[in-house]
Amino acid sequence: MKDAYKAYCQMATCNGPIIRRNCAFNLPGVAKALGERFALELSGLCEFLAKDMDEEVRYILAAGIHQSATLLVPRGNYDRLFGAVCALLEDDNPHVRMNALENFHELLSAFVRD
Repeated sequence: MKDAYKAYCQMATCNGPIIRRNCAFNLPGVAKALGERFALELSGLCEFLAKDMDEEVRYILAAGIHQSATLLVPRGNYDRLFGAVCALLEDDNPHVRMNALENFHELLSAFVRD
């Protein structure tokens, strides 16, 4: 499991935007598979990808941010995940903002604390 996280982390932080786009697309699945053990680390990667220089990385991440947040908030770093969501909602690209808002109810529900 540690090797899988390490490989994902290296791909998510590499120089190739196409690889980072695929990592952004697969973040909900990785959160499902590795979230119990690596939620804190995945929260940081989520924030990193939300501030990526490539617009498509942010666009793809925003489309699934509600799923990633739902899986990571209970065990992850609340502040980093919230920072990622705020970065996507304040993005200069209106398509990124719209993707983040498309499932806004689910997104907000993920951050509700009991």
